[in-house]
Amino acid sequence: MTWKGDARTGQERSNMKVMDHSSMPVHERCVVLLDQYPWSIGTRIGLGFITAYVLRQLCDNGQQVWYVIGSFLAILFLLRLGPAMVRRLVPFSKEAHLTWWERRQLAKRFDSYQWQKLFWMGIGMAGYAMLGRNVGNAIGVLVALCLLGGGLGALLWVRRNERTRA
Repeated sequence: MTWKGDARTGQERSNMKVMDHSSMPVHERCVVLLDQYPWSIGTRIGLGFITAYVLRQLCDNGQQVWYVIGSFLAILFLLRLGPAMVRRLVPFSKEAHLTWWERRQLAKRFDSYQWQKLFWMGIGMAGYAMLGRNVGNAIGVLVALCLLGGGLGALLWVRRNERTRA
């Protein structure tokens, strides 16, 4: 299966099955598409928006830097643990499991693939802040770090893909 941003080499692509999501039940296809371009962008922006709200509620309006950073890391951990638990507990087709397995392998192989996700979460958190919410300095710093680190990851990811396609 290939998707925009696929950094696998031609040999790696030829060794992997090409997935046709149309054979999946509609509910599975929707879940799988949440993490596929372009829908993954909206998903991560929404997660960033929700994250900023949660951090503001948990962290005294986002004023305590280490508490905000610790809470953010805990949220990132839960965003990794939650889907893993759902994959174990809810029955999904082999096609869905294979798709998720391929994405996890890609994420393990390329750090820039993971870092770019922070960029979109940073956009969502910035959107929450721009709506006039009092998010505090610590959340503002976190937004800047997500945008800078995630933007750098996205840039490296795009450059890697250009080299792979050439």
